[in-house]
Amino acid sequence: SVQDAIFSSMSEGILVVTSNLNIKYLNTSAQKILGISKPPSTNQSAQGVIRNAEILNFIKKINDIKTEWQGELELFDSEVKSLHIHARPLKDSNSEAHDFIFVFSDVSQVKRLENARRDFVANVSHELRTPLTSILGYAETLIQHNDLSIDKRKQFLNIIHNHAYRLGMLIDDLLNPFKSWKADRNKWRGSKHDAT
Repeated sequence: SVQDAIFSSMSEGILVVTSNLNIKYLNTSAQKILGISKPPSTNQSAQGVIRNAEILNFIKKINDIKTEWQGELELFDSEVKSLHIHARPLKDSNSEAHDFIFVFSDVSQVKRLENARRDFVANVSHELRTPLTSILGYAETLIQHNDLSIDKRKQFLNIIHNHAYRLGMLIDDLLNPFKSWKADRNKWRGSKHDAT
């Protein structure tokens, strides 16, 4: 059907379970995200298909509270997997029974990039702060103490120069990956124009 074709092409995982925790629908993305090796048969028990205890407990909990839920869940398997999950009941107006639909989005890569960015910013802040603190300290000493000897002034100026040089090197190191990316992008653009 058109619905199956749409769900099959989605990157999000779609899982529909009955009130008895039987699987009513599962798309290919959900299989991949939940680590299910082969498609389950219709109305097969979720407990017999989904091996991850955290996911199973989560599905049972949502089924018990019978209310809409949206948030993130971390799975700890061979590697940490972060999932954004949106769950909502699909109640049949003709009966007391209800199904639940779960939409899973694997946000692991986004989380890893966020953590890498956070670590990068922390490291850069530390590396830049050290020479800057020294430069400010020695500069303030030179400004506030006019009675310093010429030799002392030269010593402090050399220290400021060395830290400024180190700061420049750090900034170059930070910009090098961007410069490489920009050069590669320009090279790709040039080859694209040549091809046309």
